[in-house]
Amino acid sequence: MLHALGNCQEQLTFDWFLKSFFEKTKNMNSKERGRYLEENEDLSDAHEASALEGDTAPPAPEETVNLHFIAIVHRKGHLYELDGRKPFPINHGSTSGDTFLMDAARVCREFMTRDPSEVHFTIVALCKV
Repeated sequence: MLHALGNCQEQLTFDWFLKSFFEKTKNMNSKERGRYLEENEDLSDAHEASALEGDTAPPAPEETVNLHFIAIVHRKGHLYELDGRKPFPINHGSTSGDTFLMDAARVCREFMTRDPSEVHFTIVALCKV
């Protein structure tokens, strides 16, 4: 989620944690940002409160969970896949404000085509309404 939001800073206005996070970590590398997140008490408290609000019981902290998230963003005329497990963004080609939805859907379909028996695909759109 932070990948996606961090690449939308020109279009969105942040307050509280996100504004502070992006300002304080803008000159950090990915490991330093990760350490900052791990040690941030405000985020830990907000996460704990949010996790307790849901209807589904969260897994125990020591339980191994095999879930992974990526962000697909439009940046300077290109569609990028941001994946924390990869050393750099993956450029999936040109896109525009008018074609981004269809271009992103094409990339998502490619993921699903590679593993058609997988049922754990979820897509979340971050957009203005």
